[in-house]
Amino acid sequence: MRDLPTRRALAATARTGFLERGTTVGTGVPDVVLASWSRSRSAGVDPEAVAATFHDDVDFDSRLVRCAEPVIDRLRDDLLDVPMVIALTDDRARILRRVDGSSVVGRMLDRVAFSPGFGYAEGGVGTNGVGTTIEARRPLSVVGAEHFAEPLQVFACTGAPIIDPITSRVSGVLDVSTLADDWSPLLRTLVRSAADAISRNLLEDRSRAQRALFEAYLTADARGHQAVVAVGDAVEMSNARAQAMVAPEEMHQLTQHARLLLGRGADVTGIVTLAEGRRVRIRGTRVTAGAETAGLLVRLDVVHREDGGGAVGTSGSRGAVSVPAPRAPRAVRTTTPWAAACDEARAAVATGAGVIAVGEPGSGRTTLVVETFLAVHPGGRSVTVDADRLAAADGPDLEDLAPATEDPTLLVLRDVDLLDPAGAQRAARLLAGAGRQGRTIVAATAARIEEDHDPAVVMVLNHIAVAVTVPPLRRRPDDLEAIVTRVLGDLAPGRRVRLDAGALRLVRGYPWPGNVPELRDALAAALARRPLGEIHADDLPASCHAVPRRTLTRLEAQEREAILVALHECGGNRSAAAERLGIARSTLYRKLRTYSLEHE
Repeated sequence: MRDLPTRRALAATARTGFLERGTTVGTGVPDVVLASWSRSRSAGVDPEAVAATFHDDVDFDSRLVRCAEPVIDRLRDDLLDVPMVIALTDDRARILRRVDGSSVVGRMLDRVAFSPGFGYAEGGVGTNGVGTTIEARRPLSVVGAEHFAEPLQVFACTGAPIIDPITSRVSGVLDVSTLADDWSPLLRTLVRSAADAISRNLLEDRSRAQRALFEAYLTADARGHQAVVAVGDAVEMSNARAQAMVAPEEMHQLTQHARLLLGRGADVTGIVTLAEGRRVRIRGTRVTAGAETAGLLVRLDVVHREDGGGAVGTSGSRGAVSVPAPRAPRAVRTTTPWAAACDEARAAVATGAGVIAVGEPGSGRTTLVVETFLAVHPGGRSVTVDADRLAAADGPDLEDLAPATEDPTLLVLRDVDLLDPAGAQRAARLLAGAGRQGRTIVAATAARIEEDHDPAVVMVLNHIAVAVTVPPLRRRPDDLEAIVTRVLGDLAPGRRVRLDAGALRLVRGYPWPGNVPELRDALAAALARRPLGEIHADDLPASCHAVPRRTLTRLEAQEREAILVALHECGGNRSAAAERLGIARSTLYRKLRTYSLEHE
């Protein structure tokens, strides 16, 4: 560990270079700080001032404050000889309580509005021991010039997240602020220990029933190799294996059904039919605390197609009941652009019409057409041919690719916009032959179709009836969690691994210009760092940390959508889009950076 003067000198030099040139490579500054600087700049934080906002809706008498008070009092006693200030914040970085161990430090903090009611979220005041701790979701210290805003550089702030043991969410932050000259790395250990003590108090403060359900869930999860879900009156918990098995929308379906059965006083045994005919066997056990029902502990297993059953069987004091399982669309098809593309492709496939999926590389063009084909023809087969193979002199014949069978065949020609004239002619012959066979459905993919500039593609399009637009990954924010779960399941089959809340926020905020392949590479890199358990934000590659991770206001969300619509209507022409929106081009470029739309 570097000594304090060296750390402060490196931070000062690195900050100057970052503000002047945007350089963050080889600085010697912790990655978590560099990532926070990038987010602070993207959020528009002023590096020369502190603009903390006062909130008049803060609950100063919350359960968190009640559980933290005795711990803060003990921590103050432990730090009697250290000139410092202790602060407790909520999960939005708003200060709930401040205890001054030094009047000097307290007066200095008053000048930067580090007081109850004020917010210290990273998007408002930049890198600091409160807001950055919430973003990173781990204990950290921000010392001297590591603060993004210059008025804070006189301080050293050490924060630790307070994790609710029931929900695993960040409930708040415990922070100790000293002058930078007085900081010691030992503070991190003390603050982390105190934050853990507050977390334990949060658990003890729960009702006896909630504690009983939590303990039953931990016991079942510790046995390993089993998907476990716990459902209580106001609590839902699921382990990594369950989340890898069941998509979020399907999990909601399961938990809602479990609550229904729990209200009937019944244990659950049987099979639930989920979206697209997938079935899961559930075995539920009621958890009690004395005479009180705490909740339902559910164990899940995938049911193979040859197994029977399509309803949930329940048994209890009311006798046997058969409850049909509700059906819901899979989570990865919940966003409007993706759902529309799926519906259009499915309709085309159902009538035997040819379809072309147009979208960015890696956005799931081939996956979309293949999955919709198999949804219509479960017994069918698909064959994919890349553009470079079509361009080869010894290109494939239709008989080799799609021999006549009783079941339908899908022939997918991938990246047809990359074909040269000879390759386009070969592709057209394949498609014409497929049309004569009758049992072969044709499809193609392309990044962009510009017939005026690429007339060779017209030969392919003559055999296509329907075009669908596949949205890029950044246009599917509601699907990301389900996609991440699926990719992690592919990369680490059977392994207990998931993203924590901070990492998931980071994934949702990053634009993913490389779409699903880039996401897969990022998750593979994170798994190399942390092969088991919860993946944290810092486990993801540094490239993922260069965007703000804050939730847009309703007005900002509407503005972002208006920009997307204008760009789409103007064919990506930014000058025309700015004119349509009635704003200057420089304003549009700034908003594109703010909303992570540079790749649109």
